[in-house]
Amino acid sequence: MKKRMKSLAKKIMPSTYSKLGKMKKQRKVNKIMDKFKKEYPNTKIFQPVHQNNIKLYSQDNQDYIVFFKNKKDGFFCDIGGNHPLKINNTLYFEELGWMGIAFEPLPHMG
Repeated sequence: MKKRMKSLAKKIMPSTYSKLGKMKKQRKVNKIMDKFKKEYPNTKIFQPVHQNNIKLYSQDNQDYIVFFKNKKDGFFCDIGGNHPLKINNTLYFEELGWMGIAFEPLPHMG
């Protein structure tokens, strides 16, 4: 019965059902983050910053998520680097002067 109700809710109210799923996921993330903060109170957790006037290159904003507040001269290792200019998770860091290694197994991406 519960399975049938869930299926019916998806069909009747897809956007509401989707929002509820996202809220549930966010509650789980918040719970994990709260636990982490309690266990490791001195650890700095980086939060996303605003994208104003910043050109980012990654497919799903990974470079935005792991933005290190203009940290210069870092090092990265990019596995599955993708296209060097179009879809790239580390190009922004290169522009900040970071050095790194990118591995891309697909020849047409290099």
